[in-house]
Amino acid sequence: MSIAEHNRRSRQAAELDPSLAELITSVMKRYVVPGLALGLHSDGQQWLHGFGLTSVENPLPIDANTTFVAGSITKTVVATTVTCLVDRRELELDLPIRTYLPDLNLADESVASAVTLRHLMTHSAGWAGDDFPDADFGLGDDALARAIASFRNRPQVFPLGSLWSYNNSGFWLAGRVIEVVTGMSLEAAITKLIFEPLGMANSFFFESDAITRRVAVGHIVGEGGNLTVARPWSTARAHHAAGGMLTTIADLIAYARFHLGNGLAGDGTRVLTARALHSMQEPQLPAAGPEFAGIGWVVRDLAGHRVLSHGGDWNGQQGLITLVPDRNLAIGSLANSGQARSANDAIAAWALRRYVGSSYPEPVPIEHDDERLDALVGRYALPSNSIEIARRGNRLGISYLPSGRPAMNNPVVPEQPAALTTEGRIVVLEGPFEGVTGDFSIGPDTWVEWVRLGGRVYPRQSHAPG
Repeated sequence: MSIAEHNRRSRQAAELDPSLAELITSVMKRYVVPGLALGLHSDGQQWLHGFGLTSVENPLPIDANTTFVAGSITKTVVATTVTCLVDRRELELDLPIRTYLPDLNLADESVASAVTLRHLMTHSAGWAGDDFPDADFGLGDDALARAIASFRNRPQVFPLGSLWSYNNSGFWLAGRVIEVVTGMSLEAAITKLIFEPLGMANSFFFESDAITRRVAVGHIVGEGGNLTVARPWSTARAHHAAGGMLTTIADLIAYARFHLGNGLAGDGTRVLTARALHSMQEPQLPAAGPEFAGIGWVVRDLAGHRVLSHGGDWNGQQGLITLVPDRNLAIGSLANSGQARSANDAIAAWALRRYVGSSYPEPVPIEHDDERLDALVGRYALPSNSIEIARRGNRLGISYLPSGRPAMNNPVVPEQPAALTTEGRIVVLEGPFEGVTGDFSIGPDTWVEWVRLGGRVYPRQSHAPG
């Protein structure tokens, strides 16, 4: 069935559940979200709705065909493209990357000779993955090749394959492998292998494709809830593999329906074998807390059901897609506020309660003294940014210290209150990262060796702030 036919049936479907509509209105107000697009697919029925406005400067109503920057949801599309090439026997997940890129140079030669696509797809390559001094490698078809040439300066933070730590540049490298194997640019390969077969006619990577369409722009939330349009709008070309997809909620739900199925597009075209599609959904290695890394997906168990998800975050835009294959359920939301993560999480939680009968438990802060509070105090750093953790009574204070990113809004984030949880994790209690959870590893000297927050592992630098 084509996307147009699905959209027609969606308009004929029952009205959106009033409790969901009420929730969306509430969370948009609470988290200062000017606009949000919602897509919900459940057992053959589909709802596509827009809420709010595209921009505070040039406002238009959000609808199902409004273009958003999908951010890191793009990684699932890159992973699907890799899986398609594996399915065709043009790639193998467990061969060294140098099989395809013999000139690959990394800071650690042993890693350069051994790293595989599976390491990249599961964020376990171990090198510093974010914030290049010069993240713009041009607009030409050689952008990714030029970016990969700079990887020889990427510090190796952890041994290859040892830990899950979110790594954007690993997907840059995977994107370059796609280019070499297909003989096309990354964008052209994804369009041919994924967008066109799935009928995703409103998904692309370049601003020139978006300029004739209705577009949502990102917003930075300032003091008192004041909104400022975030610039730049889309990502540099080399970053396309990690977060550059431009899409609509209608296309995103069409993509989600494909991942709920058996590898067939809506018109019956086989894009992947069922075995290859389902291989993406298998847990590969432990990630943060109860989560596992799949091939491109975050995988988690909920009341005996496998749940797949991935978020996206880019300069004032936030998205989330969540799938429950055995319930034929998909829910996605794309929003144009830098604080929309919690809104997207609340919408997904509603769908899980409604259609699965359960949702993830809220973290419960502990209220008593705990020796791990002192063990956590200190500074933890990656080359691009650091965090400092201080003890505040029976709670924690977490300061996030990012390096400035050129041409980006770099707001100062004040210390955020946090706590240990009854599960032995960390949860941020207030502020822009409210609800974000983390974990940590205590070494033989009883001090914490590293903290994983926001998906990234930060090694300890000192036992005290400053």
